[in-house]
Amino acid sequence: MAQTQTILIGIDGGGTGCRLGVECSGQRHLVKTGPTNVTTNFAQSVETLTAGLSTLAEIAGLSMSDLQGAHAHLGVAGILSRDDAARLGAGLPLKRAVITDDQITTLRGALGRDDGIVLSLGTGSFVARQTRGDVKTIGGWGLILGDEASGAWLGREAIATALRAQDGLETGSPFLKSLAPRLMDFVGAPKQADFAALAPDVIAAALQEDPKAKAILDQALAYLERVVSTLDPQANLPLCLIGGLARSYRDLLPDALSKRLVPARGTALDGAFDLAREAALS
Repeated sequence: MAQTQTILIGIDGGGTGCRLGVECSGQRHLVKTGPTNVTTNFAQSVETLTAGLSTLAEIAGLSMSDLQGAHAHLGVAGILSRDDAARLGAGLPLKRAVITDDQITTLRGALGRDDGIVLSLGTGSFVARQTRGDVKTIGGWGLILGDEASGAWLGREAIATALRAQDGLETGSPFLKSLAPRLMDFVGAPKQADFAALAPDVIAAALQEDPKAKAILDQALAYLERVVSTLDPQANLPLCLIGGLARSYRDLLPDALSKRLVPARGTALDGAFDLAREAALS
C-alpha cells in the first residue's frame, strides 16, 4: 500500500467536464468525467466526483483508503462560499481536501506563484489578480448577472441586438440580418453554450467592420480594459490570457494590454496539484 503522505490529488471540476488526477511515486494518473457544477446540480457533482475518484484509484493501483488520506485540492465550478465547500467536502471520501472555486486553481495554474493578472475568457469569464499570494477576483457571476466579454455574453448581446432590430428599436446591419433565421431558437431557455457558439461569428463580423458586431466587441474590450485598470492601476503586472477565446482576443487587445501578455505556465489541474503540494508541505 502506498504511503498517504506521498500522494497528491488535484481536481479541476468545470461546468462542462471534470479532470481528476493523482500523483504518487513520481507518476501522475488522470481521469476525465462529466460536468461538476455544484450550483446547477449538486447531487450530480458529488456522484461524478465520487465515481471519478474510484476510477482514479483503480487506474493508479491504489485503494480508496490511500486516496482518503492524501492531500487534495479541488477547484470546482459553483463553489460560492465556505458553506458550499463544506457541504461538498462532507459528501466526498477525502479527509484532507481543500475545496475552492475553480477560479483559484485556474489562477494558480496560469501564474504559478508569481504576481500577475489572469483574464479567463471562454464560454464564461472572470478576471483575477494574484499579488504576493493574495487573490482578488472580478466577475465570474454567470451569464444572467455578468460574464462580460465571454463567448456566451457576445452571443447573447448579438441575439438581443438582433431582436431589438426586428422590433424596430435598432438600426439593422448585415450581421444582424444573418441572425434573423435563428432568432427564435434563442427564445425560451437557451443554454450558455448556444450563445457561445455565436461568438466566432460576432468577432468575424466585427473585424469586417459590421457596425453592430463592432459595437458589441468594442464594449467587451472596454470592459476588459476597465477591469485590468481596476485591479492594477499602476499598470505594471503581467497579463495572462486563457480560455477558449484567448487566441481571438490576443490580437484584439489594445497595445497597452497586449504588450504585457505572458504565456500561461500551466492548466487549472496543474494549479490544483500545486495547491495540494503546498498544503502537504505546510
